[in-house]
Amino acid sequence: MTDVELIIATELNRMIPRTQTVPDWSDVVHRAAPPTPRARRRVLSRPLVLFAAVAAAAILTAVGYAVVKYVVVGSPAPKAVKDRLTLLDTVKGELIPKVHRGSGIDVEKTRAAAVIQASTGPVYLWVAPTKQGGYCRFVQIVGTELSGRPNLAGGCTSPKQKVDIGVSGSRVHGKWLGLVVGHAAAPARSVRVRFAKGARRSFDLSRDGFLLVEVKGTVREITVLTGTGRVLSHRRSLPATGRHSFPKQAGPAHTVAVIHTVRTGRPITLRVWRATNGDRCTTLITPGGTGRSCGGRPPKPDEMAVAPEQIGSARSHGMLLYWGSVGSRIETVELRFEDGTRVALPIHEGFVLYQVRPSNFVSGRRPIELVARNGPGEVVATRKLGPYAG
Repeated sequence: MTDVELIIATELNRMIPRTQTVPDWSDVVHRAAPPTPRARRRVLSRPLVLFAAVAAAAILTAVGYAVVKYVVVGSPAPKAVKDRLTLLDTVKGELIPKVHRGSGIDVEKTRAAAVIQASTGPVYLWVAPTKQGGYCRFVQIVGTELSGRPNLAGGCTSPKQKVDIGVSGSRVHGKWLGLVVGHAAAPARSVRVRFAKGARRSFDLSRDGFLLVEVKGTVREITVLTGTGRVLSHRRSLPATGRHSFPKQAGPAHTVAVIHTVRTGRPITLRVWRATNGDRCTTLITPGGTGRSCGGRPPKPDEMAVAPEQIGSARSHGMLLYWGSVGSRIETVELRFEDGTRVALPIHEGFVLYQVRPSNFVSGRRPIELVARNGPGEVVATRKLGPYAG
């Protein structure tokens, strides 16, 4: 190793935080540095340090190794990430265990698809193929670890989904980090982002079609383009940056339903309100916390948009709710159970809110179907529930 290479390696070790597995920086330098000249001249120490910094920058950018905290694009995921993915692929803690047709993540093939040094620290985009021919992508933001384990956020897509790019974010050490992240299949080549104040920025996709960039400001639109500028996908984006991460409320919220918990009699409240951008939004207030959602179209006259939601876990005596909205021609919604029992779910101004009794969590008594009927009693919509495990 030459004097210059030694300083580069030293600088890299100083610049990048250590992990449990220390890489062979000499190998990185050997592959990235220019050939060693035959004749050497004595160089003053200060210019040498400056050269080392420039060479280190060249290794990090121009040469294409994208070294950030010892992760290079295309490198295998560390064991901690694989262990976390394995856990995410197995749903645990359900009040009524379901039979899961898992995404079939091939954990051992997890690779880093993108790596950036964000304003808050390193951010990694981990990608793993699925046995169905799709892929799963998870973002790891250093500084948001859970009990020392990587905190991964993401999900899986089917082979048919050609564009999967959106806005996400997280608070890291008190600072908000906004990201545009995802994947677009060929012939996609770039992504154009329009911000709330009118500014636009374009980002090139990686060779495999992935994108991971930090953005500052509220994102309004995301457009995916081909190499010739043809638009492949264009959609408005719900921003995930700072205090503007949710639409502002226009006027007071309207309470449409209030029920009380089975065990303690505490209230569960469903409210509806309009956002300043025109979206219809809901707020669900439970003893375990408050959840809000916005966007989406109202159901058509014969549609039923009622779904289960678990709050808490089996260990914490969690609740299983069925709630959502129904179309204007739906007069009744019925919940059917395995033992033949049927319960009519009250409709409150076009919304349903119901808590399943814990006695119906056991095999033989579980909910199996939602049935919606119109005024004459005709079935206009159904939803199968389950299947359940055990």
